Amino acid sequence: MRKFLFSSLWLVSGASLFALPFSGTKECSSNYDWDGVSKNWQSDGFANSYVSTSYFLDEGTFPGTGVGAIPDGGPGCGVNGAALDVTFNVTGLTGAVESVEVDFTMTHSWLGDVTATLIAPDGTTSLVIFGRTGTTTPTACGDSSNLLGTYSFSDDVVGTNWWLAAFNAGTDMPAGAYRTTAIGPQGASNFSPETSLNDTFGGMADANGVWTLRFFDAGGGDTGSVTAANLNVVTEEGGGGTGCEWTVTVSDDENCGDEVSWTLTDGGGNVVLAGGPYTCDAYNDVQSVTVEGTMTFYIESIGSFGDNTPSYQISNGTEVVASGQLVGGT
Repeated sequence: MRKFLFSSLWLVSGASLFALPFSGTKECSSNYDWDGVSKNWQSDGFANSYVSTSYFLDEGTFPGTGVGAIPDGGPGCGVNGAALDVTFNVTGLTGAVESVEVDFTMTHSWLGDVTATLIAPDGTTSLVIFGRTGTTTPTACGDSSNLLGTYSFSDDVVGTNWWLAAFNAGTDMPAGAYRTTAIGPQGASNFSPETSLNDTFGGMADANGVWTLRFFDAGGGDTGSVTAANLNVVTEEGGGGTGCEWTVTVSDDENCGDEVSWTLTDGGGNVVLAGGPYTCDAYNDVQSVTVEGTMTFYIESIGSFGDNTPSYQISNGTEVVASGQLVGGT
């Protein structure tokens, strides 16, 4: 199990609010690339405001137990046999579920026979991973491709729909990463709507307990087995560590800073860093503080147009979270 920090950067501009998420595997790190600067002209000048909320996530990957042969179904197609239940004993996670991923290695002739469903520890929250692929009626046999490899399912996957991949597969369904899809029958044999693991399980208050990956075979004569499975669960821990080392840099090497001021405020409304007004000489103000939780950075310039042009940069200890330049005044 590993812990890492998740940060969500909010840009406030006028009456609009946009969420810009990023995450990383190190404390306060980010793979988010800043792509814009707020421009909120006010009657007394020019100001930008950024709010950054950071919280820790727990993550664990748990191996499945109970793998083996999937009992054959039938007679004919559309009649489930007994279930094969592969279980995952999830322990040690703190906080509500943020995301879920699952993978399994299996072989089975005639893909259209198979349904795989993930069931949460509460026994009622569940999602079909895929099922009755290629069927257009309840008694249809569906896609004839063979399952042969490792298949992973995550909301992060972008690419070919599971049903379309099966339709185009020929003999064997390609191993790889896919989105979950709704169970058949569907209106066409080459498409089923994508579903969401995170929408289904996200927000569950407690991830711990026994999760079940249930397999059914709904056709006689074709058989298969599951040889391995893994469940990855990420939860929002809501805090931890000593926080990020926030660093604010405000500078101007050409113009006055006599009407430039800024603040960095924590979630309780306490100003933890502040700067300005500055002299008319060049200045480079660098200040740092280590703190957890929601942080708001606000900077304003209220002078005549163009006479205060501060550049600013805010970093979280690893990467730059926001940066820009104000051209003061109206």
